[in-house]
Amino acid sequence: MDLHFSWYFIVFFLLVKGWPVVLVVALASLAAGWRTHGIARVIFLSISAIFIAFLVGVGVWLRLDKIKEAREARENAASEAREYAASEAHRHTTLTAPRQIEGLDLPAGTAIYWKDDALTDLSTADLPGPTRILGVMLSGHIGHDYDSWWDVTLAEDAVIGGWPCSAGDIELARREPLLWRCDLSKETPVRAPRQAGQPAASPLLFPAGTKVSQSPGSDIGFELFLPKGKSMKLNEVGVVIPSGIDVHLFPNGAIRQLYAGGESLFSIRGIPFVTDIRWIYPEDLPEDSQGSTMAPIAVFGTLGQDVRCANHLYSSSAFARITLKSNTVEFIGYDGDKRIATPPIATSECAIVPRS
Repeated sequence: MDLHFSWYFIVFFLLVKGWPVVLVVALASLAAGWRTHGIARVIFLSISAIFIAFLVGVGVWLRLDKIKEAREARENAASEAREYAASEAHRHTTLTAPRQIEGLDLPAGTAIYWKDDALTDLSTADLPGPTRILGVMLSGHIGHDYDSWWDVTLAEDAVIGGWPCSAGDIELARREPLLWRCDLSKETPVRAPRQAGQPAASPLLFPAGTKVSQSPGSDIGFELFLPKGKSMKLNEVGVVIPSGIDVHLFPNGAIRQLYAGGESLFSIRGIPFVTDIRWIYPEDLPEDSQGSTMAPIAVFGTLGQDVRCANHLYSSSAFARITLKSNTVEFIGYDGDKRIATPPIATSECAIVPRS
């Protein structure tokens, strides 16, 4: 679409944009009018008066425009606030009869807050009292976190997915298996199954207060975080796991790995590891494995501190593999894709080098 502007609109626009020049001309004309006489004075003073009046008019116009904009902004804000309040009031409802919403059997009296004005996507629910939902007794607030789990309050201790959970804040999955996260209410033994001919696995005794979590719908198993000040014996490798070390299990309860967060060190057979310490089994286990039914044969991880073995120094950040049965360690490096490993060395010949 072609735009056409009148010449006087263009002049007006240039005068407004160039108001400093207009002001200078007005002042110069005023000064010239005072210095001259006769018709010249009349002309200069008239020019000055016209330009000053123009500037005053423009200033008043701009000020009124600002006032108008501010008023419109206030009105728009007030209108949006009213719309928001109406939307919020619409999204807050109280059930007058029991109703199942997104798999939750909610009783009458439950206060519902919806995410959308169509009232189809549940955000939160506040129960009128303790209620059995998803097979456990819940109370208080139910929060909708992402699309994977519910934040809920367990009204009493309960066993969920085989784990004894303490009453209080927990997370329940939106699909089976039900448990997403809880704190253990009591010491809980976990024993991995072993096939015939294999030594029986020593039970892992997780202390009360351990946080247990899992990712429903996948097969990564469980993650357990020991409570502060608590420890756990790991008899198969002869160590005590302190608090601050996370234990990752396969779904069948076999150890997948330990995780020493940050710069924390964790020693196995005198070899200091940092971050991930993986358990090695006779078979090659894929990521989605249910876990081995055989005893572990080795552990593998990154050295967290320099180690001297048989007069050789091995620097931190190198990889180390401890064979459990022979109690030997190999230090491993890579040249491109080529794996380079030292001959097995008895762990008894190794000592941690103190940091300077």
